[in-house]
Amino acid sequence: MTDDVEGPRAWDLDQYSVQARRQRREARRAEIAEAAAAGEVPTDLDEAYQTDDDDGDWLAPAEEKKRPRFVLSGSIFWIALTGAVLTVLTLGFYRFWMITNLRRAYAGSVRFDGDPLEYTGTGFEKLIGFLIAISMLAVYLALANIGLVFAGLSTLDEGALIAPFSLLAVAPFYFWAQYRGQRYLLARLRWRGIRFGLANGSWSYMLRSLLWSALTVASLGFLYPFQHFRQARFIANRTYFGSLKMEQGGSWLGLLAYWIWLYIAAGMIFLAAWGLAEEMQLGEQGIGIMLSIFMPIAILILFILYMNYQVGAFRYLWDNRKIAKATLENDVSAKAIVWTYIKGSFIVSILTTVIGAIVGVIFIGGGAFLTAALLGGQEAAQGILREDLEALLQENAVPTADLLLNALPLVVGIAVTYFMLFALSFSFTQSMITQPILRAKVEAMLVRNPAALNRAQQRERDDAVEAGGFADALNVDVGGGI
Repeated sequence: MTDDVEGPRAWDLDQYSVQARRQRREARRAEIAEAAAAGEVPTDLDEAYQTDDDDGDWLAPAEEKKRPRFVLSGSIFWIALTGAVLTVLTLGFYRFWMITNLRRAYAGSVRFDGDPLEYTGTGFEKLIGFLIAISMLAVYLALANIGLVFAGLSTLDEGALIAPFSLLAVAPFYFWAQYRGQRYLLARLRWRGIRFGLANGSWSYMLRSLLWSALTVASLGFLYPFQHFRQARFIANRTYFGSLKMEQGGSWLGLLAYWIWLYIAAGMIFLAAWGLAEEMQLGEQGIGIMLSIFMPIAILILFILYMNYQVGAFRYLWDNRKIAKATLENDVSAKAIVWTYIKGSFIVSILTTVIGAIVGVIFIGGGAFLTAALLGGQEAAQGILREDLEALLQENAVPTADLLLNALPLVVGIAVTYFMLFALSFSFTQSMITQPILRAKVEAMLVRNPAALNRAQQRERDDAVEAGGFADALNVDVGGGI
């Protein structure tokens, strides 16, 4: 019996790295080029559609490859700021148009072979879809809670279990809504007039995701890459560009190669805490004490490793996809993405704080000045408001009309400041985090044999009546991103 095997073993995680895949691809190209020079390349295939997908297909010697470009035609900051302000002024009603405008701007910025993507969704259909989703969820939860009451598990008066049961009853639809949201988004994207699409499968995706999630929980999170890969493969294998079907290759072990570093880091931190606790003879509580000391740096390290996993998983999944005979690759840098996120978050925090302080002085100070003017000076205003608040703190006291009227200018100033901070933070986040990361991911994409995409024929329009409304209602929608 011998340990020698042909090729790498399934658990050899190095073989699933993007770098290893590219090395195999380059070796394959060199082999094919050598065969072509010797006149051994088959001539019965259409060279325009020959490609090397690591499955033995022949690659045309003069392989064509193209990268998409990210060309922003407008200011994401002003689109986001205008939408956020209008959302605040309309009490959230304008949010659907804000998301639509952002998606349209982002999609139009992605250009491949000279032509941009197009997003054809509308704010009105998203609004209608949201209302449909809210109505259906309300009916569903009402019936579920009535059934709970009749089962004798709760009463309509106390309702002790109704709130937790409602969350538990809605939980399975998280994955269902996630799939439906993706389906709507793809149904409204097109390139050169050809629509993208996602086939039916939301119920199957929900049931499978629940099973995969159970495995993740049972393994204390170790099998999360398995869940992630299976979910991504389920969606990718049902995604279409016109009549051309996408296929997801690779293995979940390729994601584990990135995920396992979180467990290695966590184990090293625990061992370091245990070793120091033993060295310092801190007793039974020593490990807990040392872990609490290490907690800030541990959180930072695990956060960076989790970000590295997210980028690595994104790169690995896209590097193992193809549409018909067009193969896809992605070489986005995890270091660049993590740095962009950290740097952007810091700048957004600073700008929001500084501008928020200025806005707060203007609006809150203005509200306080107006209150004082109405009540006869600052000292008089403070005295009246103090008396009202002391009365309000008494048992069973309710706010009086005078208190509400007297404090109204100050309350309005605080509310305006808060909502302006929300609008500014959202706008800065879109322009300094979301946009740069999307640009990096798009421009790192590579399409080999793009001529194969010309074979796509138009697919039927997917009405997607609920327009991602359930994803909106359950807060699993991708928002303005694409």
